Amino acid sequence: MAKPKSKSPSESEIARHTLLRVMRDWSEDAYAAGWMSGLEITIWNMVQKWKDGDPKVGELDAAMFSYLHEKAKGWWVWDEEAGHPVFIPKKTWISMYAELEKALKEQANDPSA
Repeated sequence: MAKPKSKSPSESEIARHTLLRVMRDWSEDAYAAGWMSGLEITIWNMVQKWKDGDPKVGELDAAMFSYLHEKAKGWWVWDEEAGHPVFIPKKTWISMYAELEKALKEQANDPSA
């Protein structure tokens, strides 16, 4: 009897898993850590600087992360409770990052900090 044909993964599923692997590999290569603390933010900042034309940013890495983010339709972030990275949708990540950026700016402007 023929084995039922399994559903092939979608392009976004492939991109999602590739993004996770590349983020982990990048962390390992750059910091000798499977998932460096703040990795998702460090890589995202690199992508944003590259998009803004910063010549100091590694173009291939930044372009790859940007491409995979778009194809995956989201981003991986570390979940402390789960103890591993979790994938979140693009809109959620953009909102999370904007809130974090706002909090960091407020902290930088707070003289009592």
